[in-house]
Amino acid sequence: MQTGVPNGPVAEGAGAVGQFGVHGVQTQRDWPCLTQAEINAVLAHYPSVPTPVTPVWNSMRPFSAAVKIIDESSTGFLIKRHHASLRSVAALHEEHAFMHHLAHAGVPVCLPLTTQTGATAWGNDCWTYEVFPLAPGHDLYRDVMSWQPYQTAAHAYAAGQALAKVHDAASQYTAPARGKTPCTPPQKSANLPATPATPATPATPATPATPATPATPATPATPATPATGMAQAGAPTGGLTRVAGQGERAPTPIPAPTPASGNAPPTHNHAEGTGASCASGVRRDINKEETKDFSYPASHMVEGTHGAQPRSVGGAAAVLGGRPLTSSMHAIAQPDLLVALEAWVAQQPGLAAQLAHRPWQADVKQALGAHHARLLPFLKTLTPAWGHGDWHGSNLFWQTSPPVVSAAQKTLANTPHTGNASASASASASASASASASASAASCLVQDTVACVLDFGMAERTCAPFDLAVALERSMIDWLHPEAQRTVYDAHITAFLQGYAQVRPLSAQERACVAAFLPLVHVEFALSEVAYFGGLLHDTASAEVAYTDYLLGHAQWFSTPQGQAVLHWVQKGAPLTTSFTGQGMHTGAKQSSGTLHTPHTPDTPDKTL
Repeated sequence: MQTGVPNGPVAEGAGAVGQFGVHGVQTQRDWPCLTQAEINAVLAHYPSVPTPVTPVWNSMRPFSAAVKIIDESSTGFLIKRHHASLRSVAALHEEHAFMHHLAHAGVPVCLPLTTQTGATAWGNDCWTYEVFPLAPGHDLYRDVMSWQPYQTAAHAYAAGQALAKVHDAASQYTAPARGKTPCTPPQKSANLPATPATPATPATPATPATPATPATPATPATPATPATGMAQAGAPTGGLTRVAGQGERAPTPIPAPTPASGNAPPTHNHAEGTGASCASGVRRDINKEETKDFSYPASHMVEGTHGAQPRSVGGAAAVLGGRPLTSSMHAIAQPDLLVALEAWVAQQPGLAAQLAHRPWQADVKQALGAHHARLLPFLKTLTPAWGHGDWHGSNLFWQTSPPVVSAAQKTLANTPHTGNASASASASASASASASASASAASCLVQDTVACVLDFGMAERTCAPFDLAVALERSMIDWLHPEAQRTVYDAHITAFLQGYAQVRPLSAQERACVAAFLPLVHVEFALSEVAYFGGLLHDTASAEVAYTDYLLGHAQWFSTPQGQAVLHWVQKGAPLTTSFTGQGMHTGAKQSSGTLHTPHTPDTPDKTL
């Protein structure tokens, strides 16, 4: 089993461990690394993990803290910790149940281990934890952020194939949207369940007029599940000794990380109801759906009353608030976007306060209005289905073999476009070059396959075109560079869609629907980030980036000629202008560096420790 993580223990609480931030790698962590004492206390609830263990690597991923541990036989495990105000045990059970369904359908996923009571997550007053065996395959994208490209067009093709397999399996999963109904945990351990998570042939869900509120089975065949965390953990300031409703013995109190460790989190002010304050001694039942807490469904927060119903929109279908920090389409799939967003925003803890000083309705109308108008004709044609929500190379482990192709083919498939396209190049010639690159990619791709799918923390019940658009938005446009230096990996787009269609063919209407979703898939997650950064972390600079650069900036870019060309490429598979060549479409006036991130291999020095 290859992990992509070097062997050898690392000093506990190493202060040099940074994290991925809104502008790239940053030295300050939002959430502290797990300490040895905390790891021991968590593992007291997981009898399948031998102790003692040693921490050997800390993740740089945002929103949560994760650590790789090894036991005395060098068997590895991963512990992920979430702040309880972002992910409760019930929220993780939603993600985990979806993962169990996919595993039974043959999708390679890494399932969580179970506690001594059979739960797939464990929590206390401040934290929620999940524990995983190490996933099979190579972690080739461990040091790669979202919005950076695949290493090769071959990887894009393989990733497209894998996503199509997920969508095929998800089409038979009938659990409701996240937070809509109480959920019980999967009853099996990390191995495949003995019985299907859902019936072998479930009834096809009715296609609702407004897919944001899909028809929900009266008794879901599979409980909504938890995932590999999109949430994180702040630092407790005192011992946590009670686990309400778990029926498990309390572990040794977990000591708080100290400022001397270099990993002390910010002091969180929960005055706006963004989460329970560990420092204040607040105690809560982690198995209940509560008001004013990031981790609980917003449908319980309307009007501030426990158990209230989702907010209606002008007499139309109600808008579900869902969970925070997920890839959702509760509002954007409604006919009146602005009215739906107003209802959705009102249900997000702390978000209204973060938007109070902004003309956000006017901003949304200007940046998103035209894009949403193009989506409207597709709304009544969508079939609700769960999606991964964060499909990117870093959430995939890879099985690699030396590609059996010529050197020329390998060079073409692996090299991104690094300069300006010739203004005199014809569109047909550019299309031919890109098609040639894609064909070469396909020949490489059979050698590069997805070994395991990870991190379902942003999973939600959306639809396949939405989730496919999320995958394109995550990896095909180099958002981390300024617009003048931005590269679009058009051959990767083509390879990804070809790989997807090889498993799950796309009609012309489906491709047009993906293109219509593409400028909008980030909207609800971006707004949730505004509340997360501004309300929970009190990081006003990052909240500003989430609002201006992410929410508005991404949508506005799709209104530029370059962005319109990308949408045309996705819809038609051919260029709109002459600015396409070979592996990439350069969208700015300056030359892009076109630098791809160096693959991480087990022999590469660990940059995160």
